[in-house]
Amino acid sequence: SFQMAFPIISLGEFATQHLIPQRRIICLTNAGIHIVAKLRPIDILYRVLTDNEHPQLVGYFFKNYGSVETCSMCFSIAIGYPEDIGTRRSNIGSINIRHTGPSRAVKEAAIDA
Repeated sequence: SFQMAFPIISLGEFATQHLIPQRRIICLTNAGIHIVAKLRPIDILYRVLTDNEHPQLVGYFFKNYGSVETCSMCFSIAIGYPEDIGTRRSNIGSINIRHTGPSRAVKEAAIDA
């Protein structure tokens, strides 16, 4: 029988945000394919800390998440974890693929059928 070396434990977002990359969701719409990244609290804090136009947001962040969690996230940012923080990978983005009609492979398959 198969036994796991470590039990699977469901940890919250605060516990895993330093270890696991952002969740990515692929949405298919009439306008195209969009890849959306869910911002973790540490991503939001990084943006707040690098936003020179709204320094009051740091106080709001401390108030909402608490000093212990916020200090932990600041420490993680200072030592470079998670590695995708502040890179293009941590930004919300989308790929817009316009539908221009059936692809050549679809047309060929329709002709062959």
